[in-house]
Amino acid sequence: MKKIIVFLMLATILTGCSMDIKIHKFNSYKDAKDIIERGWIPENIPTNATNIQEVHNLDSNKANGRFIIPKDETDKFIQTLEKVDKKSVLDDKFIETKWFNEKDIKEKIKNNKLTVGTKDDNIYAVSKNGDVYYWAK
Repeated sequence: MKKIIVFLMLATILTGCSMDIKIHKFNSYKDAKDIIERGWIPENIPTNATNIQEVHNLDSNKANGRFIIPKDETDKFIQTLEKVDKKSVLDDKFIETKWFNEKDIKEKIKNNKLTVGTKDDNIYAVSKNGDVYYWAK
């Protein structure tokens, strides 16, 4: 009987932890509109963004994600951002996923493979091929 109680307690604790993290993936801006309106994805992402992914923690209110914009529009998007010293974002913490690897993103920022900027309350890291990562300040 004691083992069953311990098992149920552990199952409840483990289930509760995993429920705090939510992950969403959308093919287009239109598909993501509901989550954008809830504030988990920045309102100012381009309307032609595709492969939009976001992860958020309900307890901490932390959120980060990524999306893709056409390669020929990366410079235009970067111009909408306020410049940020790349060193200032290297201590930021993210929610890790397969598609949002903190170590990889920070390495690309250090090596100037991602241009970093801010808009509203978000930091963006943009590659020349159209990959855009974002997280809250």
